[in-house]
Amino acid sequence: MSAIRPDSGFCYVIIQHLAPDHTSLLYKILQESCAVSVTMILPGDKLLPNRVYVNPPGKLVTLDEEDFVLEEQPRVAGLRTPINQFFVSLANSLGSDAYAVVLSGTGTDGTSGVREIKSVGGVVVAQKSQTAKFAGMPDSVISTGLTDFVLPPADIPGSLLDLRQFKEAGLSPALENNGSERIEQALSEIVQLLTDAGLSDFSGYKTGTLSRRVLRRMGLMRKATLKSYLELLRESNDERISLSQDFLVGLTRFFRDPDGYAALREHVLPQLLDRQQDHLRIWVPGCSTGEEVYSLAFMIQSMIEEKRFSMTFQIFGTDVDMEALKTARGGIYTKEALAEVSDDDVVRFFNETQQSYQVKLGVRESCLFAPHNLLHDPPFSRIDLISCKNLLIYLNEQAQAAIIPRFHYALNPESFLALGPSESTSYGEEMFHALDRRHRIYKRNDSAVERFSALRTNPALSRGDLRTQHFMPDKFGANAHSTSLEGLIERQYVQVAA
Repeated sequence: MSAIRPDSGFCYVIIQHLAPDHTSLLYKILQESCAVSVTMILPGDKLLPNRVYVNPPGKLVTLDEEDFVLEEQPRVAGLRTPINQFFVSLANSLGSDAYAVVLSGTGTDGTSGVREIKSVGGVVVAQKSQTAKFAGMPDSVISTGLTDFVLPPADIPGSLLDLRQFKEAGLSPALENNGSERIEQALSEIVQLLTDAGLSDFSGYKTGTLSRRVLRRMGLMRKATLKSYLELLRESNDERISLSQDFLVGLTRFFRDPDGYAALREHVLPQLLDRQQDHLRIWVPGCSTGEEVYSLAFMIQSMIEEKRFSMTFQIFGTDVDMEALKTARGGIYTKEALAEVSDDDVVRFFNETQQSYQVKLGVRESCLFAPHNLLHDPPFSRIDLISCKNLLIYLNEQAQAAIIPRFHYALNPESFLALGPSESTSYGEEMFHALDRRHRIYKRNDSAVERFSALRTNPALSRGDLRTQHFMPDKFGANAHSTSLEGLIERQYVQVAA
């Protein structure tokens, strides 16, 4: 605390795990070594600069803009995640001005919350584990690959202050006189640098989203001009990887948008399960770390058992983020990641392994994960349901207009498409009928003229980059006679599982 400068302008909020009946004197103890005022958060308190706030026992602390919100901590058994919940509210309230710092502690609280911070352009810092008495929490955050800095505690306040001062004094003036527009003009070169390095192709992403992420990296790397940052990007493969990871940061969790899942359960899955077929095929593009894929698997397996069907199903989860796919394939998640999964489903579908949970093998065998670029690789076929939530919002109009016909092509007759709450089929409106417009569920219009042909596709397989070489037949041995996308993925899964 002695490293906090009295005129930094920062507001510091400390969230601890406290028992409801615990009497905390932390704010008094910290005040002895701190040059700014340290207080316990009280009803009506607001974020103020040059203050340190400490959460009170028995209260869940969140933010509403710059106002603290205190709620009674639920007195129920189970995992509490006050740090994650505060980080989510911090991201929603402050956006790119949010800084998440994870210090010594046991468990994994904070790990999923930092993804929210990173998704809005905030900064994520973890304590260097060698300096932590309990390294569980910082190590868990570091393992996500989302940390911007890993530092000993004494270095954190000064580093954050230096970063903010650089952004205000060095970076902001550089963006005057249409600086933001210049970043957008340079995006084609930036995207090409990442593609040439074997990273993902971001040519179909919205320029505004990419520009904000480039600007963020410029600040973190202390590059005040676009020219100096481009030089760094050309020279440093590490920076190309870091920028690519920033571009890929997305939000996902189990049963995200619960109303949307309820609508699928009510309007779509009964129709699919009641058909005279013995196998369902589902595709989840942009699956990230796999939570949506497994959420669908849990729901479908439960309904199959309820109806006592002998039906099987297969869910293809695809993404361009190789690190996220590794997590998805393993099916291992922290305790707090299961907050939206019912206790019954946790017991039914997970095996507990120390401080984490792994999806049981029977479910994982029904879920296949593979790299796939929605704009460049050939789409799947004979699909009964496509669930593509919160991916189109990151893509430009041209990319969206190219994807909707691909979805139409991939689906069987009388099959369904589910999109995110802010997405629609407006760029291919005639190809789908709205089944539930509120929850963005659409049914394939089987009379619509096909606007996509696999014969006209120029698959990216021939380019030989890291994104697509996982689909090359020679990766699966001399007996790999089928070149269908599904066949290649299935053989790849068998190899990984073996």
